[in-house]
Amino acid sequence: MPILLLALFAAAPAHGSATERTAAAHITAAEISGHIRFLADDLLEGRKPGTHGADLAVKYIAAEMESMGLSPGATAQDGSPSWFQPVPLVELHGRLPREMVFRGPSGDLSLSIGQGVKSDLRIDPDAHVAVASVRDTGLVFAGYGIVAPEYGWDDYKNVDVRGKIVVLMNFNPPFAGPGVRLWYGRWDYKYLTAAAHGAAGALIIHTTASAGYPWQVLSASADGVRIDLPPKDEPRLQFQGWVTEDGARKLLRLGGQDLDALRTQAESKSFRPVAMPVRTSLEMPIERSTTMSANVVGKVQGTDPKLRDEVVMYTAHWDHLGRRDPAPGTNDGIYNGALDNASGCASILAIARAATEAAPRRSMLFVFVTAEEQGLLGSRWFAQHPT
Repeated sequence: MPILLLALFAAAPAHGSATERTAAAHITAAEISGHIRFLADDLLEGRKPGTHGADLAVKYIAAEMESMGLSPGATAQDGSPSWFQPVPLVELHGRLPREMVFRGPSGDLSLSIGQGVKSDLRIDPDAHVAVASVRDTGLVFAGYGIVAPEYGWDDYKNVDVRGKIVVLMNFNPPFAGPGVRLWYGRWDYKYLTAAAHGAAGALIIHTTASAGYPWQVLSASADGVRIDLPPKDEPRLQFQGWVTEDGARKLLRLGGQDLDALRTQAESKSFRPVAMPVRTSLEMPIERSTTMSANVVGKVQGTDPKLRDEVVMYTAHWDHLGRRDPAPGTNDGIYNGALDNASGCASILAIARAATEAAPRRSMLFVFVTAEEQGLLGSRWFAQHPT
């Protein structure tokens, strides 16, 4: 907690303005700790959108901002001010097969699908269809799966991946320095880009180093359920997925390729995608349902007549993973999300209170978004429908 408090104070240097010093003085470790303890309590059941715990979380955040004297920053359907921006969500529930069988020149390879640390694949639906299907399709190793003209980078050059499955590396090249993840390094970017190139499916190779978490984080929630925004007229994959490093090594070997050698090649701008003599099929029936969630939005009006129409926005996501199968050796299936992201919400609430104590010249908007864990859905909705 002292580290978090120090980070917040760092935003207002000791030699900053009087307003900055006044605001920083109102940020306390006790306040931040209190918010984290409530939002990460078992009562909130891990704050998965669409659950009772999620309802408690958004009501708590709104009530806290109201008690601080903020104004609602969203608009209700009747046009009145509201703390809540409704976000429609679609749940895609795919009925997963137990395995995918890949056929190569030297024989067949079966990779298991589903939950558990011993699984090889995580498969999720992407297209909003009754049945996701790929039939006797080929595989292409497409490096990082990135097209970044500003860096002179194109992992899809001189290859046609339409109707095929692309196998991709996680993360991104060191465009902005070693270890810096950009939008290009996110899994949702990779799936969107693969779909835009006409791919039928995409498998991202998981490593703990590139993801920042072990395989069991992915496999624990590998139930074939994916939450999405309502579909737009844009290309979609039949499925999106992950494959373990060991599974990827076996899969590429089946196609006559070496994973380590391909990784080395893929670190260069001159890399060219590698089509493999491997084919596979997948059929996944999908059930669809809808639910409503909400972004929570509050604002502090600026005091300077010339600057109050300029807005500084602070944002954090309030959702987490909800309930999952208990970790081995425990009976606790609640993923509380204290760090991810009760701590972020607590920080933003503390900044909001400080802003009311030291009136800012510019207006300030505090946006607590939903469904980050499902692919930045609340953030995307807010960007498409700003309040």
